[in-house]
Amino acid sequence: MVEEIRALCKQQGISLTKLEQKLGFGNGVIGRWDKSKPSYDRIVKVADALGVSVSDITGEGIKKEPTPNWDELKPEDIKSLLERMSRDQLLDVIAAATNIAMRKGDEQK
Repeated sequence: MVEEIRALCKQQGISLTKLEQKLGFGNGVIGRWDKSKPSYDRIVKVADALGVSVSDITGEGIKKEPTPNWDELKPEDIKSLLERMSRDQLLDVIAAATNIAMRKGDEQK
């Protein structure tokens, strides 16, 4: 579970330490989840902060959907997805997209 959280943090350009601070967790708490089982409430907080489901973090019942081809995306599908997201999730999507765009810009230099 800890490795999945680290990978999600890396994808979103946030450190594990920053995530812990954002959630009001003590320093190193998430890293110790390899040795101790966190409360479900804490897992939910992490999932919400990262904009993913609890099963994405725990690995339980994960059925990965294939990434759609850009040409297959329909505006109504994107609109439906965005309408189901909370304000915080939308802000996370915008932040992640900004980080990706900045990285791609750096790679092209």
